[in-house]
Amino acid sequence: MENLLQYRLAWARLRAFPRRCGTIGESVMQTNSEVRGCRAMALRVGPAKRFGLLWLRVGCVLACATSVWGLPPLDPLLPPFYSFDCQSPQVLDGTLSCDSVLQFADPTPLEIVPGAALGLGQPGDQIDALSSNSASIIATVPFSVLFSVDRDTVGAVAPDPLLVAQGVPFSVRDQAAKGHAAGDQFISLDTFQLGAAVAGVPVLGSGSNNSQVRNNFDEGGVDFVALPPTSSTTSSTDSEDNVNSTSGTAAAALSVAGISPSVYFSLCRDTRGLCDSPSLATLSPGTPSGASLYFHPNPGQPGIAPTLFASFGSLGLQQDDDISAVVVLDFDANGVFDGVDRVIYSLDPGSPSLALFADASPVGAAADVFVASPDGTRSLLASAAILGLGAPTDNIDALDVLPCADGLGCVLAHGMRVGDVPTVSEWGLVILALSVLSAGVVVMRHSRRIMPVR
Repeated sequence: MENLLQYRLAWARLRAFPRRCGTIGESVMQTNSEVRGCRAMALRVGPAKRFGLLWLRVGCVLACATSVWGLPPLDPLLPPFYSFDCQSPQVLDGTLSCDSVLQFADPTPLEIVPGAALGLGQPGDQIDALSSNSASIIATVPFSVLFSVDRDTVGAVAPDPLLVAQGVPFSVRDQAAKGHAAGDQFISLDTFQLGAAVAGVPVLGSGSNNSQVRNNFDEGGVDFVALPPTSSTTSSTDSEDNVNSTSGTAAAALSVAGISPSVYFSLCRDTRGLCDSPSLATLSPGTPSGASLYFHPNPGQPGIAPTLFASFGSLGLQQDDDISAVVVLDFDANGVFDGVDRVIYSLDPGSPSLALFADASPVGAAADVFVASPDGTRSLLASAAILGLGAPTDNIDALDVLPCADGLGCVLAHGMRVGDVPTVSEWGLVILALSVLSAGVVVMRHSRRIMPVR
């Protein structure tokens, strides 16, 4: 399956330079108009050559097809740092660890920060939320919200029809129905500002929604290398790798430059019993909580232990809450939640505070996004509905922010696209090869018989 996907994607990049069926002049990658053109060509040659071309045409029609396939964005976002949860297939088979920070690599993600470098490494430890320092997002800077969802998320609205018409048709609801939304990343259609209490006017006419910016598997090197091996257009019932944290393209850019960025993270401690990271007992003695955030200044430097960045209490949360996604804005970069710092977060569905927040969505509150200040104030940044979510099981489990003044422009630039990609089946290749051989033999034999004497 992986080889087939790579083959199709390669043809998508090379479709401007199609192969030719011998020297006849008919493209192997047939469109309907090209098949009609083949017929017209056959009418201009003799009976013997028409017979050969007929075989060739039959082979091309049987062997060649055009299918709709997901294509990379016009302007792909940099691959972020990220992690998989412990139920992901590549974790269960021992390929990766759920307490490690990952980075894109082919054919398997690279564990760029092992769990031990963050003071983790015990069986059952699971990174639940991850962030670089996103302090470039100040009160006056508009931004789009990037997010991932879990396996139970289904989405609340269909893909925006205006985006579908623009060739950017994929959304949470669409990808969840296809069985691999948990390994994807999406972008809001609205833009936000920290200085605003609520989101502004939706950027598209049909209201608030989302669009896919990163597929789970191979879409030209901008994906998460997450199983199952799918395209945005294909469906799967196989087990999913779940991207349960992302750290931001800013961190990825620093990594490319050879600089190890600071890391802010939380560990999973789900009251539903899905996870209980044992290292929390060491990081927060006496008060282990999945709603506390930790800071490491340089995971690439040995001998440095993580410290507490923000306790659950300083974030206005309860000990049994669990932060499932986070963006940290540490404006003075001191590794302490103080001053004008902000924390943007979403909570796990089992968090008791969701039932107490007056501004939380009555249904699907685990897909709401909140922002907390060091003075104890908290506000709703984006409701589930604004993000095109809000079904009872919807849950955001990874967050990032993208500076963006034009929401529609950012979606069209960074959204996964759809296009017609030529495909050839294995049996089709056999049929095509035999047809080309037969056509060549017939044409050559009859050409010799009618060759004029000079």
